[in-house]
Amino acid sequence: MKPLQLTKRILKYRSGYGDLLFYPLSSILGGLNFLYTLWGGVRRSFYQKDILKSKRLDAKVISVGNIVAGGTGKTPLVTYLSERLIRRGYTVAVLTRGYRRILKDQTIFKGEDSDLNWQQVGDEPFLLSRRFPQLIIGVSKDRYRCGEEIISKFNPDVFILDDGFQHHQLNRDLNLVVLDSASPFGGRLQLKRECKTSLRFADIVALNDTLGVGSLDPTISALKKLNPNAVVSVTTYRFSGIRNLDDNSPIPMEKVNAADLLAFSGIGNPLSFGTTLSRLELKVKEHVVFRDHHRFDSKDYRRLVNRARQLGATALITTEKDAVKFSGFDKSEMPIYYVTVEVEFLQGEAPLWKAIEKVMKNGNRE
Repeated sequence: MKPLQLTKRILKYRSGYGDLLFYPLSSILGGLNFLYTLWGGVRRSFYQKDILKSKRLDAKVISVGNIVAGGTGKTPLVTYLSERLIRRGYTVAVLTRGYRRILKDQTIFKGEDSDLNWQQVGDEPFLLSRRFPQLIIGVSKDRYRCGEEIISKFNPDVFILDDGFQHHQLNRDLNLVVLDSASPFGGRLQLKRECKTSLRFADIVALNDTLGVGSLDPTISALKKLNPNAVVSVTTYRFSGIRNLDDNSPIPMEKVNAADLLAFSGIGNPLSFGTTLSRLELKVKEHVVFRDHHRFDSKDYRRLVNRARQLGATALITTEKDAVKFSGFDKSEMPIYYVTVEVEFLQGEAPLWKAIEKVMKNGNRE
């Protein structure tokens, strides 16, 4: 089976073709979206008019967010910004909620001196801590209180506010919004957090073109009409390697190309992973899709192994985000490989960094 077959089938509702459930589901979500986006707009206006008050941290804050629920590519962009800011010599902290984490109390840690696991803090914060051991990570519902404590302990130069476009409680110096180029303003069966008109409050809009949808000129023109002053960038994912989960060692591509694989993923946009596998021309028998942030356990592993054997596959392959969740149980029946990718800018990287450096050098913005 082609890598994209299952993910295309699952996501076909976005295009509205070929299923009797599309129209009733579209009507239900349409009503929910109306209420949700209405409240989102009202809530934003309350903060704009100072009816509700935002709080400011004594450090720069760069928000990375979106206007729809689901995977648009926020985490890879947070990873990219963290790496580049650290490389430029800044002390960086990330503020995040830590979706589906076990620890409900506020948690502040660095990967280099922490024995916390992904279940305790969430898969995305854990992955960031593994990528950048020196990165300060604060996991809390109250991002302001968490930021205050981080300042008292580490005095960072800059905070990256993960999923922060609607987190108005915390003031920010730069608003970066990530859009999926395949459905930039949300499809009919996507839950919208705010209307596209909210993009007029964005400083930078990153169109994440992981699927290669073709010309983005109409979308860019629409964004420029909404917000003439925003920097519009276009990003994609660049393949950087495949590793063995057992010891995190790189695997030669000749070995991967020779193997029959069963792919699986539990991310917001599984089609992007399917596209990566397709571009690599790997021999993928099937792509099994789980819900975003799925907590994998030994039962899942055994089911995947059994399915792989049914299809004649000799190894499993997944995303780096999913790979970190395979801990605490035996995985010797079949090897698990994971794919690593990096954000690559197709256009607009220099203007993005010009905007960031201006904020870093010129002080806080009112």
